[in-house]
Amino acid sequence: MKQYLAIDIGGTSVKLGLVDETGGILAKAEESVSFDGWQTPILTTVLAAAERFLTARGEDPQALEALISNICYYNTKHYFPFSVTE
Repeated sequence: MKQYLAIDIGGTSVKLGLVDETGGILAKAEESVSFDGWQTPILTTVLAAAERFLTARGEDPQALEALISNICYYNTKHYFPFSVTE
């Protein structure tokens, strides 16, 4: 079964989910991105959170089908999804 890492990057937290090819949620977590007053670059925080999330579940990042994320543009209130595969 194909698995995907889903990441929702928000202004105060990052939400992570491991989902299957049918959209079923296998695992989920949430971490603060403002824990140090945004002193740490947000992408550094997101990558560290994703690594901890996958490691805690014994998941091999190379075995995932894709990374799925979204970025919220608060001024337009639209979501622009994109996916990254390798």
